[in-house]
Amino acid sequence: ERMTNEQNKGINKNAKFNNYGSTTTNDVDFESNGDSTHFTTNVSQQHRHQKKKGVCSRMWDTLVFGWFDPLLERGNQVDQLNVNDLELIPMPEHCTTVEICRCFDSAWEKESQRVQSSTTAADGDQKRIFKQPSLIRALFNAYGYDFLKVGLLKLIHDCCIFVGPLVLNGLILFLRDANSKWSTGYWLTLAVTSSQLIMSFCLRHYFFRCFLTGLKLRTAVIHSVYRKTLKLSSHERQTRTS
Repeated sequence: ERMTNEQNKGINKNAKFNNYGSTTTNDVDFESNGDSTHFTTNVSQQHRHQKKKGVCSRMWDTLVFGWFDPLLERGNQVDQLNVNDLELIPMPEHCTTVEICRCFDSAWEKESQRVQSSTTAADGDQKRIFKQPSLIRALFNAYGYDFLKVGLLKLIHDCCIFVGPLVLNGLILFLRDANSKWSTGYWLTLAVTSSQLIMSFCLRHYFFRCFLTGLKLRTAVIHSVYRKTLKLSSHERQTRTS
């Protein structure tokens, strides 16, 4: 009877743990490390709340990384975060594994068709050319434009670097001239403050987008290699290293 009660407790804990992160409207309640920690965050309701936000609010959240706030609030409520708390961060559609692999597979298919068409044209000219699809070209077609868009942020950041010396020169001239208007000094101060804010935002999003695109590249390559190994025969696997 005692063993039966312990098994029932274990089943209840597993049921509570499996319910976390689901799309049901019930609150989640789980226990971890022997301490009763009640977690009543409804993930699906938070995702719906994100969709109901206005355009300006969503743009502000994107600018200041507001989507990270739920995880910070959760960290203030508990002593230690766990992997399941990552469910609080909404996953964009373009960052899911399915979407990343679909984008790469589409680029790889186009690259294979390009190589096949060029080989067929060479056969018509009686020049046999053996070509293989380029992995670098396929990755660039799939995610290269993300890097190009990120480069625009770095360009804005680098341009704002030159604002500082120009404004400093203007401030020196302003202080030397006793007849200068106060509005000139205010405009110079506003210019240097705005440039520093723009530099900070651009640099932060530049690094974030670079790391994000790098993770997409890594995910696509690992998925393709793993899928390729599943198609190899047992004899081929023995002849290749892991």
